Amino acid sequence: MAAGSGGQENRERMDQRAPIERSGKPGLKPRDALDILDIRTATPGACAKTIVSLVWHTRLPMRVAEKIQIFIMKLPTRDILPARCGVGFPITKEEMRWHLNYFNIST
Repeated sequence: MAAGSGGQENRERMDQRAPIERSGKPGLKPRDALDILDIRTATPGACAKTIVSLVWHTRLPMRVAEKIQIFIMKLPTRDILPARCGVGFPITKEEMRWHLNYFNIST
């Protein structure tokens, strides 16, 4: 296997899986979830609220937003936005929609 091709191979494997179903909402393909990982290059210097908003939009759990903040964006500890009560989103839907408008994403 060539260097650097592991990520592409993983994405292709995930594309072949069935969409994720959550509480009767439309399915979210795992590939869509991986696209939010590209925010590191799209939004250098992104704040935690932006990351939380993008994760909320993809209907992934808040725990994913925490992991992205810590391990992918490598935000300083003081800037990390933790989950409310361990699992809930810590900002209001209105504020998350406002952050999504920056990316021309309407909800």
